[in-house]
Amino acid sequence: MGVVGLGERRRGPPRRVVLVDDHRAHAFVEIRLHHAEPGEAVFQRHAVLEVEAGAGADLAKGDAGFVLIRREDIHREAFTLRREYLTAAPRGLAAGNPWFCEYGPELSRGFRALKVWFHLKEHGIRRIAEKVEDNCRQAAYLGELVNTRPELELSTPVSLNICCFRFVASDLTDTALNRINEEIVMDLQESGVAAPSTTKLNGVLAIRVNITNHRSTMADFDLLVNEVVKLGRALVERV
Repeated sequence: MGVVGLGERRRGPPRRVVLVDDHRAHAFVEIRLHHAEPGEAVFQRHAVLEVEAGAGADLAKGDAGFVLIRREDIHREAFTLRREYLTAAPRGLAAGNPWFCEYGPELSRGFRALKVWFHLKEHGIRRIAEKVEDNCRQAAYLGELVNTRPELELSTPVSLNICCFRFVASDLTDTALNRINEEIVMDLQESGVAAPSTTKLNGVLAIRVNITNHRSTMADFDLLVNEVVKLGRALVERV
């Protein structure tokens, strides 16, 4: 299981379905079903199971994603290629139909699922769910902190474990504020205080805090907000 990562390049708005743990009301897994392919769901284990995403978090590059498909037969027919040297057998190495190579372009592949299996085996779904819920609560808490500071504003409502906000100053243009917020993020990263990233929302740059660390505490976000305001004020004085 994992938070869906379809990426901005997918066409059509996603339809969102939230699965919750039987004993909790908080979201554990989010699935986005894109309208282009009804009945198919794409998962990414990178975000909440802390499994590496390969070359990047995008599913096109990710190493820990999987897809659920309604019509297995159609999908297999698109990729299957049984040459003479790939003839099936009732037993031995060529047994066990269908083969994984019939579901994608790779003829052979590594045991990518092993790391996910070990992670679930070691920690268990319930413990992982608890940490996901903690991260979601921390994102909501960060959003509340932002709303209490006049020099900060939420760029979009908090969603699950992600909070996007920015430092603002009424006498500066969006272009100037974009530079200031970018500098704030780089300063935070280099100081070791926090490691947020940036994103663009409604055409302006925002500080993006995607909380997936099981060691994060509420105090970390008190510190983050204080540092963002301090850095922002210092940068405004130099403008």
